[in-house]
Order: sequence, then structure tokens, then C-alpha cells
Amino acid sequence: MQVNVQSLNQAAGELAAFVERRVRFAMRRRADAVPQVTVRLEDVNGPRGGPDKECRISVRTAGHGTLVARALATTWRRAVHGALVRAVQLLARVLGRRQSRRRLALDSGEA
Repeated sequence: MQVNVQSLNQAAGELAAFVERRVRFAMRRRADAVPQVTVRLEDVNGPRGGPDKECRISVRTAGHGTLVARALATTWRRAVHGALVRAVQLLARVLGRRQSRRRLALDSGEA
């Protein structure tokens, strides 16, 4: 699985190793279905403060297109955590549908 971390903000760029470790850990069970993950960190309001740290995670899947999850938070780590939780849930839902359909086809004798 290839993990790309993109950011124009220097503070967020320093978290690249942390973000990559968290993504690999969270996606470890589904790594065979996920060839590429792109994480984009952006400070929406600049230096004004508030919940303006945005993390957008794009998960390219094998056979299901690209899934996108995003989160806004007051810190980079919280934004990464929130987006990663959503991305993993979305991936599990999409892959679970595929598995359910496959089971139904096997049980009915169609496959």
C-alpha cells in the first residue's frame, strides 16, 4: 500500500511520518484491497484559529473506485484521527457489501 501525505503547511508537513504510521495501522486488515491512500492536510482559515484544520483522506480501492473521508478539528492529530475513522468505516461498509453479495451468490448456487 502506497501512502502519500500532502500539505502546504509546514506544521502539518512535520507530521508526515506520524500520519503514514497511523494510516498503515488503520488499514492493515484491508491492505490487499487498498493499493493507494492520499492524505491531504490543509489549514482552512490560516492563522485565525478555531476548528480549521482539515484532513482529507482519499482511499483508492481495487474494484470500488475512490472513497473520500474528511474531518475538521482544532488540531492536526484530531483531524487525522477523525478522517481516518470515517475512511475505515466507509471502506468496511463498501467491502462488506461486496462480501455479502458474494455469500448470497454462493448460498443460492449462482456462482
